[in-house]
Amino acid sequence: MPTEDDRTYFERRARQERARAEQASNPISYKLHTEMARRYEQRLESEMRLQA
Repeated sequence: MPTEDDRTYFERRARQERARAEQASNPISYKLHTEMARRYEQRLESEMRLQA
């Protein structure tokens, strides 16, 4: 079960990676940051489902 700190961390990291993707100067960096954001978002969703 995620703690409030886990949720905060995953949300923050997803936002940071989305921002880095938008600032990326090349397509490879954009793709990598977008993928990292997606994985943080999936982790958050998975943890939240376990809580229910």
